[in-house]
Amino acid sequence: MDKKEIHILLIDDNPGDARLIEEMLEESESQRFLLMHSATLSDGIAALSRNSHDVVLLDLGLPDGKGLNSISEIKKAAPITPIVMLTGLDDEKTAISSLYLGAQDYLVKGHIDTGLLVRSIRYAIGRGQAEARLQKEQHMVQRIAEATPSILYIFDVIENTLVYANKGLDLLLGYSPEDLRHMGSDLLRRLIHPDDLPAVIGSLQSGLRAGDDDIIGSTLRIKHASGEWRWLYTRNVAFSRNSDGRIKEALGSAQDITEQKVVEGELMRHRQFLMELVEERTGELQQSNEELELEIVERRKVENELMKNYESLQATNELLENVFSNVYILIAYMDAAFNFIKVNSKYAESDGREPEFFVGKNHFDLYPDKENEEIFRRVVNTGEPYFTRAKPFTYSGHPDRGMTYWDWSLKPVKNTKGRVAGLVLSLIDVTENINLYSELMRAEHLASIGKLAAGVAHEVNNPINGIINYAQILLNRCEAGGKECDIAGRIIKEGDRIAGIVKSLLSFARGSTDEKRSVHVNEIMSDSLSLTGAQIKKDGINLRVDMPEGLPVILAQPQQIEQVFVNLISNACYALKKKYPEAHSDKILSISAEPAMVDNKPLVRITFLDNGTGVPEDIRDRIMDPFFTTKSGDGTGLGLSISHGIIKDHGGAIKIESAEGAFTKIIIDLPSGNRQ
Repeated sequence: MDKKEIHILLIDDNPGDARLIEEMLEESESQRFLLMHSATLSDGIAALSRNSHDVVLLDLGLPDGKGLNSISEIKKAAPITPIVMLTGLDDEKTAISSLYLGAQDYLVKGHIDTGLLVRSIRYAIGRGQAEARLQKEQHMVQRIAEATPSILYIFDVIENTLVYANKGLDLLLGYSPEDLRHMGSDLLRRLIHPDDLPAVIGSLQSGLRAGDDDIIGSTLRIKHASGEWRWLYTRNVAFSRNSDGRIKEALGSAQDITEQKVVEGELMRHRQFLMELVEERTGELQQSNEELELEIVERRKVENELMKNYESLQATNELLENVFSNVYILIAYMDAAFNFIKVNSKYAESDGREPEFFVGKNHFDLYPDKENEEIFRRVVNTGEPYFTRAKPFTYSGHPDRGMTYWDWSLKPVKNTKGRVAGLVLSLIDVTENINLYSELMRAEHLASIGKLAAGVAHEVNNPINGIINYAQILLNRCEAGGKECDIAGRIIKEGDRIAGIVKSLLSFARGSTDEKRSVHVNEIMSDSLSLTGAQIKKDGINLRVDMPEGLPVILAQPQQIEQVFVNLISNACYALKKKYPEAHSDKILSISAEPAMVDNKPLVRITFLDNGTGVPEDIRDRIMDPFFTTKSGDGTGLGLSISHGIIKDHGGAIKIESAEGAFTKIIIDLPSGNRQ
């Protein structure tokens, strides 16, 4: 096949498949292809009526298609244009049915490459041309067969319409005009020698084709009335027709030929003409048969080669499909316009969908992100791959998942001309690793603060013990019930609380050795509110407490849990006072507790909710870090770090939910259980 431009009409409703086919054809170096694309069957048929195409690539599953009947629709619009089925349905029965209906080949999407596609197009065009030649020969034979009744009809016209014969014809044949008219339909059989009938047929055919004014001649043997055969030359025969084209009459004259050589020459001329005609037709048929035989041999070679390639490609494809589907990495293949062509099962599972959902959809319609879109465009424009570690990502459709982190790479796929034809996106979820790393860093910070806390606790412990001792001396010397006794008692109580905090600080630094005991959360909360109640009332905060009776007990060190509660209440009061400096109906702190189950384990869930300033999103992951604080000049940044350590030491969990300027909710889960 030469390198002339081949015009192809692709009828396929999938833009991704259309782009892939176009890129495959562009990669061919052995042939130039001009591709026209129609997305529906009706548009394709309209395109065939406007322009001629060398081959049609037809998708089976068109939105307005009729399944395999689409082949018949195309055949009606362009009977001689070869059709190659291009479908995602890998079904042998459907393939055989499509070939039976007139398709030249059946290709399965996802199982073809450039070489296979080009060979199939060439094969379809070649076979279509061979079939067209065969149809032409069959049409010729059919026309000859159809012409036979017409020739016989002419005989009947001539035989049955001999209404006049002059005296010369009477003398030549020895029959009177009346005799000739009464011979009827036996006229030719009774007058013309059987060997001369081909000459008569040839003459009549010429007259039939030429029309009203044809002049023909034939030499034949005419039977005389005496029974002898005489040579007769018929000439100047003309035909006239009715309005419907049928022969109305045939007029002519005849001359007796006496010279044998002239007669033999005429016979030889007619015979030579017939032999040449037969030889010409025989040569054409022989050439057509040879071409068909060569086409069949070539087709078998191509079919064998295609079958081998198909089996090899099928085995390779199965291997690649298994690797692609089962690898733990999320992989997506898309075109240069970021439309999905294929994703593996892991990619689809990460979004709770099936792989088929993504095909044909645009990546940034599903996951809009201007920064990532710029990265994708840069890779397409430069052809350079991109890689990043622990890139944060938030699912717009799943805000409950929170912030996740991904290692991802974007690699360009180039065609033979060096152009970027597609992109391969691979992702690895490293959220758990990042969280573990954050926990490790927090543990290191806590270890550092623990060393500092141990030193501070030792330094504070001595003066606090002195204050308590001096207050006890004053209490012993003052009168019972007096104001001095009350003040001294308060000093001792607050001193004991400070000593307890110092002791907790030492426990946090060293690792607590105090034994945990069964305790009710209600009791710890009651003690915590007694320490902070005055401050809550002073700040004008509306306190709402929902601590139902009968909550499961927890196994805990009460003083440490009290320290956590007091710290959280103090932080809530600070946030409410900052948002509402004066009294306000929305200046609310809600504290509640309820039983819960996590991983089939019973626990008690305590929730602190305030309508204060909230925590900005950009620092939400850092507020548990040691020394990090938002209280300018008032905080040390240790409260939440110590609280986190205490809750973790008790086998519990602490979670923070917040919206800046709206609320902060802190949820604490503590395992329930009695001391064993």
